[in-house]
This record gives sequence, C-alpha cells and structure tokens, in this order.
Amino acid sequence: MVALAALATVPGVAVAVLGTPLSDPIRAAIYGLAIVGAAFLLSWAAEVAQLDVSQGLALAALALIAILPEYVVDASFAWLAAEDPVYAGYAVANMTGANRLLIGIAWPLVVLIAWLRHRHVAVQLQRQNRLELVVLLAATVYACVLPFKGDISLLDMAVLVTLFGLYVWRLARLPAGEPHLVGPARTIGALSPRSRRLVTAALVIGAAGAILLVAKPFAKALVGAGTALGVDEFLLVQWLAPLASEAPEFVVVSLFAWRGLGSAALTALMSSKINQWTVLVAMLPATRGLATGVYFALTVVIWHAVGVTSDRCSTGCVGPCPRAWPTRWNDDRG
Repeated sequence: MVALAALATVPGVAVAVLGTPLSDPIRAAIYGLAIVGAAFLLSWAAEVAQLDVSQGLALAALALIAILPEYVVDASFAWLAAEDPVYAGYAVANMTGANRLLIGIAWPLVVLIAWLRHRHVAVQLQRQNRLELVVLLAATVYACVLPFKGDISLLDMAVLVTLFGLYVWRLARLPAGEPHLVGPARTIGALSPRSRRLVTAALVIGAAGAILLVAKPFAKALVGAGTALGVDEFLLVQWLAPLASEAPEFVVVSLFAWRGLGSAALTALMSSKINQWTVLVAMLPATRGLATGVYFALTVVIWHAVGVTSDRCSTGCVGPCPRAWPTRWNDDRG
C-alpha cells in the first residue's frame, strides 16, 4: 500500500518538474492523483506518531498533516491571487468546500459506520474531548463573525493562530494513550523505534515535497479544466480539490469507526475542523501578504456567497453570482 501511494505521486511530480505539455484536464487528473497518494503517506505517518506522543496530540497532528494538501492548495490559490484577483475567490471556495465535506459527509459517515458495523445508535465522546469542543466552539463563533466583519485581516490571523497554539499546548500536556494503528500504519509501527522514526520521517519529507511541487500547477490546471470542459470552475474547486486532499482522512476515520473506535474518529475530525477554522483561515491573509509584500485583508462578501445580490459583479455578469463573492481584496499600504 505504501509503495502504491508513493508510485501515485511519481507522474505528477514528473510532469511538474519536466513541464510536460498536456491539456488542463489531464494535468489536473495527474496532479490530483499525486496529491491523493501523498496525502495517504502523510496520514499513515501521522498515525504512527501516536506511539511517541499523547494520543490527543497525535490525533491533532494526524488531522493537521492529513489535510496538509488542502493547506498547500489553498495557499497556492491565495498566492496566485496576487497575480490575478479571481484566484482569491478560488481560495475561499476551496476552504468552504472542505468544510462542507468535513461536516456534511465525514461526521455523519462515522455514525453511519458505527451503526452498520456495531449497531451503535450514537458515538460517545470521551471526557477529554471537552478540550476539542471548547476550542471548536470558540473558533466557530469567531469564524461566524468574519463575514459580517467583511474581511480576514492579519489581526484575525493572530487571534486564530493563538487559539490553535493554545489548543496544541494543552494537548501536549495530556498523557499518552494506547495507539489504534490500522493498515500500513500498523506495519510501520511494528518496526524498531529507530527504523520506525526513519521511515516516518521519509514518508513526511517525500510526501510533503511532492505536494509542494504539484499544488500550484494543480490549482491552475483545475481552473483550466473547468474552462476546457465547460464546467463551472467554482464547482470543481469547491468539490474536487477538497475531495482529493481529504480522501485519506475519510479512509482513516472510516477504519477507526469500523473497528469500534468511533470516539477516536470524531476526535480526529474535530481536530481537523479546528485546524480549518484556525490555521487554514489564518493562512489566507498571510500567504497573500508574502506574495504582495503589503498589508491586506481578504474581503468576504457574504451576500454574494448566498447569491442574493443583483449588482454587477467583478466578472461582468448581472444578478445572483456566487462566483463574485470572495474575489475582492483590500490592499492598504503603510
């Protein structure tokens, strides 16, 4: 399985490095396959980390590393927005699409599997999950303020990163628990400590390198594929990009639930949601700031998001236009 996942990254890396001329739909498929393969490698490495740190911290690391492809793809869209403002919309579309998949599909999936496999009508959270629930509540309340505030600024970034830092700091103080390794992670975990850590480091470095190489061309190819195929680019960005990056996490939490570890599955999903509501959101202004070298705020126009405006949007259309809502950036020098 590890070899297959590693091989899946090879075509995408080769095309990105060699600059092979291919059509956008083909390039998007090849790059997407590379991201899926790399994401699986990262998720297995994060699972093995449970052997060396507390379970809560390991699950948080699993959630963070497993959605690293999503971070990099979103950062690529935000970076490209410095050249073409329309990519700002794709950055927010990818983020909201990922949230939709996580809450709308992954969370109910855990409960469904628990019922199908074990006939459990509910998944019981553990006492220590109070930390995730409190942090998730705080992050959700703050995130709900952003659309009415009108932008995502560097101040918001500082608040959200601080919240995530406090969450990780508290997790690190929890005692280590018995790890629940499945599949390739169990095989890697059975190695000697030295070999296990070397293999884990190799997986992380190799997968992260592949993601960094293909993320930006994947973002461009995905938008180009929509144009070439006559499919709305926003639909592709909102659904296909997050689906490719989060597929491994879906597999991991499904295996947890299948083995009767529904609580661990929901803990990982809550950690993912905390990551998305804090670090992922905070990354958007930070990335474009690095790209432009100026202070800025990402404008989030909620009325365009729900398609209720009748004003002419930045793409030139009139009437409800979900494409226009996140594409404006405010640049303030000084």
